[in-house]
Amino acid sequence: MMISAFKNGPIGKFLRDRRGNIALTFALALPALGVGAMAAIELSTLSNNKSRLQSIADGAAIAGAREMRLGNANETTILNVVRNFVAANATSVGIDITPSGIVADDKSYITVQLEADAPSGLAGALGLAPQSLHVTATAKVVGGAPLCLIGLDRSAQSTLYSETKATI
Repeated sequence: MMISAFKNGPIGKFLRDRRGNIALTFALALPALGVGAMAAIELSTLSNNKSRLQSIADGAAIAGAREMRLGNANETTILNVVRNFVAANATSVGIDITPSGIVADDKSYITVQLEADAPSGLAGALGLAPQSLHVTATAKVVGGAPLCLIGLDRSAQSTLYSETKATI
């Protein structure tokens, strides 16, 4: 008697009702879908920040290599150019960037390393530590220093004089 009351009563009617199965499945899957979407956004933002950071490192290395071509450039001035380049371009990324660089003893190349903590949305919400980004760029100086010639006296015969295979 008790079982038939259970089968025929409101609880039995509720258990036999098949309407709303899709809504129930969606409601149960929604949290997992939300976390997956947030993780995809987090990885996309991290990849974008690393790409922008790499672009700044490449530009800083090239700026340092250009500075090495000057005759009076020393390691301090070259690294200052790198730091200034990074500082001028760091605002486009919106994160704190720590630059460092290594200048070859013969001033033939420079290696720039940038480090930054990426802002995190999902990881921060879960209490995880921010992701550290590290990028490296190396620029090599090819060729010699540019030479500047100025000839001011138009009336002199040898204001600029070159021999044999010299070209201007």
